Amino acid sequence: MLFNLLSSAKSSVSPRFLITLQSYFRFFSITKMAPIQSNLFTAINDDIIQSAEDKRQYRGLLLKNEMKVLLISDKSTDKSAAAMDVHVGHMKDPRDLPGLAHFCEHMLFLGTEKYPSENEYHKYLTEHGGGSNAYTSAEHTNYYFDVVPEHLEGALDRFSQFFRCPLFNADATGREVNAVHSENDKNLQSDTWRLYQLEKATSRPEHDFNKFGTGNKDTLETKPKEMGLDTREELLKFHKQWYSSNIMSLAVLGKESLDDLSDMVVKLFADCENKSVAIPEWLDHPFGPDELRMKAYVVPVRDVRSLHVTFPIPDLEEHYKAKPGSYLGHLIGHEGPGSLLSELKAKGWVNNLVGGEETGANGFMFFIINVDLTEEGIDHTDEIILHMFQYLTMLKEAKPQEWIFKECQDLHAMTFRFKDKEKPQDYVSSVALSLHKFPLAEVLCAPFIYEEFRPDLIEMVLSKLVPKDIRVAVVGQLYEGQTDQKELWYGTDYRLESIADELIEQWQTAGLNKNFKLPEINEFIPTNFNLLPRDEDVKYFVFVTIFKG
Repeated sequence: MLFNLLSSAKSSVSPRFLITLQSYFRFFSITKMAPIQSNLFTAINDDIIQSAEDKRQYRGLLLKNEMKVLLISDKSTDKSAAAMDVHVGHMKDPRDLPGLAHFCEHMLFLGTEKYPSENEYHKYLTEHGGGSNAYTSAEHTNYYFDVVPEHLEGALDRFSQFFRCPLFNADATGREVNAVHSENDKNLQSDTWRLYQLEKATSRPEHDFNKFGTGNKDTLETKPKEMGLDTREELLKFHKQWYSSNIMSLAVLGKESLDDLSDMVVKLFADCENKSVAIPEWLDHPFGPDELRMKAYVVPVRDVRSLHVTFPIPDLEEHYKAKPGSYLGHLIGHEGPGSLLSELKAKGWVNNLVGGEETGANGFMFFIINVDLTEEGIDHTDEIILHMFQYLTMLKEAKPQEWIFKECQDLHAMTFRFKDKEKPQDYVSSVALSLHKFPLAEVLCAPFIYEEFRPDLIEMVLSKLVPKDIRVAVVGQLYEGQTDQKELWYGTDYRLESIADELIEQWQTAGLNKNFKLPEINEFIPTNFNLLPRDEDVKYFVFVTIFKG
């Protein structure tokens, strides 16, 4: 969605590097060591925090090549699965080859030194009740598969070769360029993809966030030839530079015991090359002064009406135990009396509203407030934003409240306790990604943790949600014929304007609205899930139904 999808360092050492070191040492401080061969592991952790209802067994490994691994033993699973997440995505594409990371994702699957046949991996999975997929995002490339449990080792062997000795067959280059092109074609009429690319296209031109990530035949074949570039050679350079075991994380789920899974993984992945690559980081935000105080009018493909408000904020990932962005999102998204939504609905302007932090990339985030507009509401977007600032003023005046944080804590603890069991393929894919973000012991629970009430962080984020740093997009078909620009890759019609000083001043001085207030205390959030003792004196109950006729 537009402007919401999908400070400089004080020393020569980046804050993210320091956080990584802290997580690394924390791993050792909480690790339960088991007898291991030191030439295979750096460490082993059997103390993974899991839900009380989760009956699977877990083990975290740190291989000698610095690859992080989570093993999941599930005796009841009907499918085994594995996923590898590589911490590099299309934001590291070369400027003159948009889509190269995505192209690498496609080419990686087409034969290895051990299994040179292009179709070997796919053939093995389909013959054994499985399947595979992959995706490339701004800063991650994620590969995953599932298979019937009896054939996990064979599938994992074929899978591991992609990260040890891929061939990148020259004969497949043209065909896979066409495959990438077709994938892009199917997204051209999707408003989600169109708006996301427009968000990127209107960011700082020199920032990596500005890039076109999917790629197509023009970017991967036609233009490279015109520039004298060999796409396959550039692909080999990209893979050689970035595909390193120290920025890879692996999740494997099977019926086998943890010891058997450990042996399987070490045998297949311990020799992946460690090139000691630094995880990419962007400490400068893609929305600088020239990209703020802007309003876009966008023509969608479908008949939708929406308002998107975005503010640049710092990366909050290191504060996952405090979750200041989630605290504010909880309040902004409140739907009861005194809420922003209830006021806007009473005026007949909106149908629903969401707000909160939005992931950007390693080093920056966004804070968004998105509104689904009514036919009348699209004519009142400036007033809707005025109400947003009135609500934010109320939150600043009310100050961060520990009881609200506690409610968030209890709600998320309950969600984690009774978390549904996900499909194995989806589960390993998400866990492999999380391994990059959180300490191994907390990789399952970290998204649900509310442990540190930090009013200072909540107030810091609130201080970033100000009119001078706003970006606005209004989406509706009524703007057709009123635009003057067309986005390069998807052809989205839009008009971009600076927001008038007078309007910024009006929002700045929005003041308080007497209709806005904090939500009432929720007395119905359960925290005690212990079963009551059974009354032995009660043998049975008799129910009598009386029919009158």
